[in-house]
Amino acid sequence: MKKKFILAVMAGILALQSISVMAEEETSDKIDTMFSDGVNQLASNLYEEMDKKENLFFSPYSISVALTMLDLEAEGETKEQIEEVLGITDLEQWKAQMSEYMAESDREGAKVQTANAMWLSKNLKLAENAEEDVLIPLKDLFDSEIFQADIDKDNEKVLAQVNEWVSDKTEGMIDPFLEELPKDIVSLLVNAVYFEGKWTTPFDEELTRKKTFYGSEKESEVDMMTQSGSFVYVETEDYQAIQIPYGDGSVAMNILLPTDKDKPLEEWYQELGKDQNEIWDELNEADMAEMEVVRIPKFSIEYSIPDLDRMMQSLGMTAAYSDQADFSRLADEIQVDSMIHKAKLEVSEQYTKAAAATGIMSRLTSIMTEQPTAKFIADHPFIFAIEDTQNDMVLFMGQVTQL
Repeated sequence: MKKKFILAVMAGILALQSISVMAEEETSDKIDTMFSDGVNQLASNLYEEMDKKENLFFSPYSISVALTMLDLEAEGETKEQIEEVLGITDLEQWKAQMSEYMAESDREGAKVQTANAMWLSKNLKLAENAEEDVLIPLKDLFDSEIFQADIDKDNEKVLAQVNEWVSDKTEGMIDPFLEELPKDIVSLLVNAVYFEGKWTTPFDEELTRKKTFYGSEKESEVDMMTQSGSFVYVETEDYQAIQIPYGDGSVAMNILLPTDKDKPLEEWYQELGKDQNEIWDELNEADMAEMEVVRIPKFSIEYSIPDLDRMMQSLGMTAAYSDQADFSRLADEIQVDSMIHKAKLEVSEQYTKAAAATGIMSRLTSIMTEQPTAKFIADHPFIFAIEDTQNDMVLFMGQVTQL
């Protein structure tokens, strides 16, 4: 039986030359943005798999980093499937882009902190080259901490250590991360992401009023924050989309608001015929618009993806969970037991705070409005993302259906 682990992802010739150069440039552009493109596609793919009847919040960035750590251990079909799910076409480029991004933690008015760790069972017999193939790259590329412990014998102690580590790296927002730690686990990979952003223009607390939010199940009175000014904005007959920046504008919250208030969000999204990445791209290319009113709720969401393992297998990562799993770069006869992801968001007049943690356990086997001013009032279900606008990468995404 395999041991298991947890993953807490010029006419003639000249014309031909021109086409060739353009193709090379397009390929180069795709390689240059491979990591951000992969994260965004994973966000879209996971969102498609989720139950859209409830509030959602998760970090595709956190999940992507955790899966990349797992990929270091993998070989053969197991590795191919992980990289297919992530959108990796050039592993060295992917790792270089990811490592560079993780090193960019502080921006003016917006902080993105990434932390990684691995817990290994002292009883796990490591592969001969595990240090060189896995452990050293974890430290060098991911700045990962590596802990060794007797997970079976000191189960409660290790559980407390993992939760304390996650709490510390997420400023106490994710606590506890794990409720329990199975005793037959031999490895635990954990990624934690913490974001704190101050709005470029804070919402005036004196303008916050109780207003009705028309939720999917019921109406409720919530604190609605209000401001006006110039914002990146897109409006079509199907939706409004706005970008509200943090700090120097390198990170922003994108909000996608359906025009139809009465249609369930899931049904509206299916009929829209495009995913949110296309809309975020539209938004990133849009101009500023003068907004008479921008009104969004003050809210918080805490969410754990309940069936992430099913989702990952549905996306094609099946070998990692099976008896045929190949993580022999770390050790023989191990397979993924489960993936765990928790995320929390707080949105208020002055700032937004968000955190997420992903663990992988292993065991032995648009159209611009022409109006001079517009109103954006998010008083019914909407989709949102916290996006790194410099890299066009979704750090967190979610939806609000009920408050």
